[in-house]
This record gives sequence, structure tokens and C-alpha cells, in this order.
Amino acid sequence: MLWNPRYGGLDFGLVYAGAHLPLLGTSVALLQDVISMHMIWSICVPIALVEAFSRDTRRPWLGRLALSTTTLVFVVGSLALAALQYAYNDRFMASTGQWTTGTVLIVVLVVAACLAGHTPRPQAQAAVPGLWWAGCVAFVLTSAYWVSQALLRDRVPDWISALIWLLLAATALVLAIRSSRNRGWGAGHNTAVAIGALLTYVWVGFTHAADMGVPVTVGLVGNVVFGAGVLVLAVSAVRSVRRHRVAELPAARESDGAALAPNDVPS
Repeated sequence: MLWNPRYGGLDFGLVYAGAHLPLLGTSVALLQDVISMHMIWSICVPIALVEAFSRDTRRPWLGRLALSTTTLVFVVGSLALAALQYAYNDRFMASTGQWTTGTVLIVVLVVAACLAGHTPRPQAQAAVPGLWWAGCVAFVLTSAYWVSQALLRDRVPDWISALIWLLLAATALVLAIRSSRNRGWGAGHNTAVAIGALLTYVWVGFTHAADMGVPVTVGLVGNVVFGAGVLVLAVSAVRSVRRHRVAELPAARESDGAALAPNDVPS
């Protein structure tokens, strides 16, 4: 999709032409949209919500058999999807240079993630934001991204829109790094941030249905049903985190003589 100007029968080359960068062979705006969509809502939000229901997030979710089965399904599914994409997209194939660049970036990111996961992070004593505050900031920043793309993309040059994305991403990154390194940051904050981003996707669903020409009744009913499911999931996640944190309080007091930070237990 990044390099095919006619992906899915859509004229991506025209839609994203304003921010096209020949060096990359694709559009900066398209890269930003793909990164935002999949990094936040396809990957990070689901992981954070699943971890909210886990008593010990340091342990693997799956055993050897389940992990092997998941890997097999992933590989087979990826190959099948690649074949379908190739067949239904005019047999488009990225160039050797694009494949190489993409592969190198993937390997670098995987290695960096593994190294970061095994590197102890310094913890500061600064105050951490409350759970409601963390969730609201996540909601505002992710909503600002969608609003800027929906309202400004056709009204300002594409490079201005790309700059706004960079400012929002930098703000979110700085806030996340600084806050999560404080000693009081815990599972409750991770869950709050995930829920804030997830709620953004709820209201985006209503606008997206209209943009895609979905009948009003179908779009309204579908989004209400899925939105209600999101609320149930959010409440369940918060209760799960609170239950696990409360259960750990006696052990924490015995180990270091101090209770867990109040902000770590959602109310």
C-alpha cells in the first residue's frame, strides 16, 4: 500500500500527491496515517487492554504450544494475504530497494524493542498525573490527530498537515516518556491511556461510516453496538487492574514497608 499508487482501486497517488517524497517513493502523509492507525489502534491499545486483565504482565501470555500455533497461523495468514493482495492489485510488486529498506527497518525496530524491554529504566520521584488526567490527555491528543486530518487536509497544504502530525506525535512521545518513568506510574495509567485512545476510535467510527457512504441506519446501529462494547471492555479493564493492584498491596507493604502509589489503583 505504501508504494502502490492504485492500491485497492483507489488513487492513492493523487490523494497523497501533495506530500510525496521521491526519496521514499511514497507520501509522508500516507506514512503518517499508516503509522498512526496501526501503531496506536492496531497494536498498542489492544496490548494494553489485554495486559489489564493479566495479573503478572512480566510473564508470557502463551505457552510453547499456543505460541507455536499462533506463529504458524500468522505465517500462513500473511502468505495468503500477500497472495490475495498481489492478485487483486494488478499484480503490483514493490521494488528490490523498497523491500530491502522495509526489511532493514523492521529488523532494526524489533531489535530496538527487545533491547529496550531488557534495559532498566531510571525512575524519577516526580508526581505522576492522575488516571483521569492521563486518559483525557490520550483522548485529546488522538482526537486532535483525527480532527486535524479530517478538517485540515483539504484546506491546507499537505506539508502543513504533516507538520501538525509531527507536533502532535512529539507532544505525545514526550509526555509518555516523562510520565511513565516516574515511580508512581503503573498499570492503571497504561489502561487509562489505552481507554482514552480507544474512545477516540468510537466517535471516529460514526464519521467514518458517513464518509464511506454507509446507510445512516446501518452506520448508527453498528457504531452504537460497537461503542457499547467498548464501554463494557473499558469498565472491565479498569476493574481488573484495580482488583490486581489491591491484591498486591499486602505483598508490597511486606517487601518494602510502603503501599503502592494511590494513583496506581483506579477508582
